[in-house]
Amino acid sequence: MHEVRSTDTGVDSTIDRSRIDAIINRLYSPDSNYVQVAVHRGDWHNYPENTLAALQNCIDMGVEIIEIDVRRTADGELAIIHDTDLDRTTNGSGKVADFTMAEIRKLRTKTNDGELTDYPVPSLADVMLAAKGKAIIMIDKGNDHFPKIKEVLLETKTMDHALFVEPYSYPTAKEEMGPVLLEHAHHVPRVTEDLEDPKVFKRTFTERMSVAAFEYRLKQKDSPVLTVIDQQQSVWITTINPDMCSGHDDALSLENPDAGWGWCVEQGATILLTDYPKEMIQYLQTNRLR
Repeated sequence: MHEVRSTDTGVDSTIDRSRIDAIINRLYSPDSNYVQVAVHRGDWHNYPENTLAALQNCIDMGVEIIEIDVRRTADGELAIIHDTDLDRTTNGSGKVADFTMAEIRKLRTKTNDGELTDYPVPSLADVMLAAKGKAIIMIDKGNDHFPKIKEVLLETKTMDHALFVEPYSYPTAKEEMGPVLLEHAHHVPRVTEDLEDPKVFKRTFTERMSVAAFEYRLKQKDSPVLTVIDQQQSVWITTINPDMCSGHDDALSLENPDAGWGWCVEQGATILLTDYPKEMIQYLQTNRLR
């Protein structure tokens, strides 16, 4: 059981922790008969991406991990938005970095089809508080903002609700993220085909800390990374793009889920990151994998 309870590290023991503790415990004690679902930018097919509405819909579906993107505003806050510009996802225009968080809150987000909604752009604190006790938040694009992210997680007491998937070696991760984020949030090192020795890369982490999972990036059809997958730690495979999962992606899975998501599970996946959470959950439940 993975426990982080010290208030000094930003964990709230006063909330109902039954759901979040079950998610965390499964992360660190993977079960080959249960696949956790991670979602890219929230349920963006049905709600504006990176909004609280998308997040809540994922929680209601039973999603365990929700990926979001952070961007720094002019006043140093962290807005939840994927692009460096406001144009694609909101009714604003220009760089996120040129506006304050208060100014960005006045904007409204767009659906994937460009339709304007009433949903605002949230801050990182908004998201962490909305997810508290309910889901883990994968914080993406935070590489230049780790000190501010740490500050928000400590203030909201959601350090144990945050997860980072990074390509860093252990020394780089420690230097870039700092010991608090590295040791008290959930860390998922990324194993890629570019690594000189993936086994050594993995061992530098497992000898020093308890990792939540390893993400395995599988670009080639018969990727050499497949040979270093093991289930001593949770196995994370991302299926949003064919270059991340040897072609066994969401697009294939919508037509033939056994050939897509099913193949990933056969390789040992206990966490799958998708753009189609509803369909993935239905498939996994049908196959008694949730």
